[in-house]
Amino acid sequence: KLDIADIPDQVYGGQPVKPEIRIANGKNVLAEGTDYTVEYSDNDAVTDEAKAVITGCGNYKGSVQKSFVISAYSITSAQVSGIPDTVVFTGDSIEFTGIKVTVDGQTLVNGTDYTITYENNVNVTDGGAYVIISGIGNYGGQIKKAFSITARNLSRCSIDPIGGQIHTGAAVKPDVT
Repeated sequence: KLDIADIPDQVYGGQPVKPEIRIANGKNVLAEGTDYTVEYSDNDAVTDEAKAVITGCGNYKGSVQKSFVISAYSITSAQVSGIPDTVVFTGDSIEFTGIKVTVDGQTLVNGTDYTITYENNVNVTDGGAYVIISGIGNYGGQIKKAFSITARNLSRCSIDPIGGQIHTGAAVKPDVT
């Protein structure tokens, strides 16, 4: 009787997943290409139903199908660029357009492989603002990168002249917006 080992769970790595198949006839391990061939299907993305169809050749005949799981590749060790350490307060939510996420030399696509959200990205904070990158699709896990928002220096701001004030004999206190 042939012993065909179950295929352990695999991790998606950007390419179709083709796990090694182990078939034994007693103590003899069969050789792929000589004793059997393997055709894979549904093996190019995260799934619970990837398949390997093993077909005997040479001294072996017939075929059998083995299913296996392909899990999301974790982005927790990805290289992330485009997030400065410090930015100056603007009064608006601070978001970055040039974020680049790379896993094992492969550049991932925002909206397809990951999403970006922000936390505490409006007011001045010393390292308490965050960019949160979450894997989606074939990628999983999360990266949280901190950045600081520093106070804007008013001496570098332009102030428009205050016009239209009428002298009343008392101190004038115009509305500042």
